[in-house]
Amino acid sequence: MSKWKKGPGTTYGDKLKDPRWQKRRLEILERDEWTCRACHDKTTTLHVHHRYYEAGAEPWDSPAEALITLCEQCHTLEGEFRQTVEQEILKLLRTRLLVSDLDCLLNVFEWMPAHVTEALAKAPLNMSRFAVVEEWMRHHREMHESHTVGGPT
Repeated sequence: MSKWKKGPGTTYGDKLKDPRWQKRRLEILERDEWTCRACHDKTTTLHVHHRYYEAGAEPWDSPAEALITLCEQCHTLEGEFRQTVEQEILKLLRTRLLVSDLDCLLNVFEWMPAHVTEALAKAPLNMSRFAVVEEWMRHHREMHESHTVGGPT
């Protein structure tokens, strides 16, 4: 079943032809410097991918953090393998972690994404996502230590 409400003659494909989506798509392509955020390709066809959908929202109403530029190959891989990878992660969570571990992990994910997403959006395109997160964590750790070590008691 489609994620989009369908009126007479309104398909998802029709919505992607809508000027409001075309404008939003260009905003995201410009934000991402016309570069695939997964592999940094600038030479092949680029797509704007929805990381997630909000129920009842039109494609052009998605928040910026829900949209990312991917080349055609990375977009295809995302579509074909995301569900499989998510299922494997869920299997690992079920077999290796206790509820207390999951609660801790949930707290990290609830706190971290806004900061990490912002860091990823501002990072140089030639920097790997892992390096961006690693740099953000190093910076955060240093800030935390500067406030606790030698700080006011």
